[in-house]
Amino acid sequence: MIPESRPNIVYIYPDQMRYDAMGNAGNRVVKTPTFDRMAAEGATFRGAYTSYPLCCPFRASVMTGKYAHNHGLTANHYPIPLGQEYLPEILNRHGYSTGWIGKWHLNGGKKQDFVPAEYRCGYQHFVGFSRGHEYEKSVYYVNDDETPRKSKRFEPEYQTTQLIDFMRESLESGNPFMASICYGPPHHPHEAPEHYLNMYSPDEIEISDRVPAGEEQRAKEFLATYYGLVTWVDYEISKVLSWIDEQGITDNTMVIVVSDHGDMAGDYGKYQKKNLCFEGSMHVPFLMRYPNKIRKGLVIDQLVDPSVDIFSTILDICGIEIPEYAQGLSLKGQLFEEENPLKKDYVYYQAIRAIQQPSESYAESNSAIRGIRTEEYLYVSEENTPTALYDLKEDPQELNNLIDDIVHTDRIRRFDKMLTQKMQELGDSWDVGNPDPIPDYQTHADGMIYGRSVYKKALLCN
Repeated sequence: MIPESRPNIVYIYPDQMRYDAMGNAGNRVVKTPTFDRMAAEGATFRGAYTSYPLCCPFRASVMTGKYAHNHGLTANHYPIPLGQEYLPEILNRHGYSTGWIGKWHLNGGKKQDFVPAEYRCGYQHFVGFSRGHEYEKSVYYVNDDETPRKSKRFEPEYQTTQLIDFMRESLESGNPFMASICYGPPHHPHEAPEHYLNMYSPDEIEISDRVPAGEEQRAKEFLATYYGLVTWVDYEISKVLSWIDEQGITDNTMVIVVSDHGDMAGDYGKYQKKNLCFEGSMHVPFLMRYPNKIRKGLVIDQLVDPSVDIFSTILDICGIEIPEYAQGLSLKGQLFEEENPLKKDYVYYQAIRAIQQPSESYAESNSAIRGIRTEEYLYVSEENTPTALYDLKEDPQELNNLIDDIVHTDRIRRFDKMLTQKMQELGDSWDVGNPDPIPDYQTHADGMIYGRSVYKKALLCN
């Protein structure tokens, strides 16, 4: 019998999902019965904002418990710096079986490529690939076998099977497990079984005031298919929860659902990920179910940063000492409703200066940008110069930049001082950047060609 203090962990990560793309977040159009079930049976973090709303920095923060400037992966497509301690390694030492399924995006490399063992952060079982989004013609690799494999099924469908297979094998071994999966959707391309793509009509889509005049129809069409991908992921997650329930391990299994960043989806005329400080990019779903310890329907409003907080929270709940280098906050106190839990009254924001790649590095920043998001204000500084202040109580849509309003001069000075202090506390600097171009850089077009060539020669397996 596995001790109660060593729960199974299921870490589910849909890529590029906005917070407001869930029924439990107030969306009246999108159908998300499983996300809603997670909220009803566990905890919802309504104030989850990721400090670095970009894929690679987020993933590396979850693995290390550090902000991007400390773990060293500060832009997409670079390899994670080696020689650090990673979450799966720590869990391995404490008797856990650890497995990863899906897109990895921590080893650099080309699209649809093999992930070398040294870049897997200690995961013992690994069924995945380097990076890229091909939901109908995707490939994967199994552990140390460099043979690319493919399936007749869509990617999320066979990945769910692979996750359940790992959990079943772990359960049979008698070890607690951390089973992790990254679903590519709702990240573009909007490619899915036809019934998901046609599930929503643009005419029924509701858009926010952030979408500028003249952009409404495009935003509705985008969200109609985006919501289809969200519902697709929701259905795949339902299979995972059903399997857990069928095995009778629900009470001692901690299920975490989170995303790395949102999608601008027409806000301010922007689409997909833009590594921006705004609501559509920073605000992400973050749900946890652990019936033994977390009350049903718990809603946590305080600001949290899942990118750095997940690391400390998992270790704390599992009774494992949190390393001193971890920069996140354990959320165990909030989740278990303990008296006087530690709280954080802000979320840090980073966009670290990146070298301009030959093309299509739209997700990176050519400037050094930092910010502070509190419950009342969003303050942003670029190259140590104040550039944005939004009053989130009076202007929740983040439409009115007050940075040049003389009425707020003193407030801007206070935020500037606060940001400077936070940077010093966290060991951050305006000079942090990426000194070298991305190794093996591929444009999107080159990556598509290369990925398709890998798919063509891949072994058909399931």
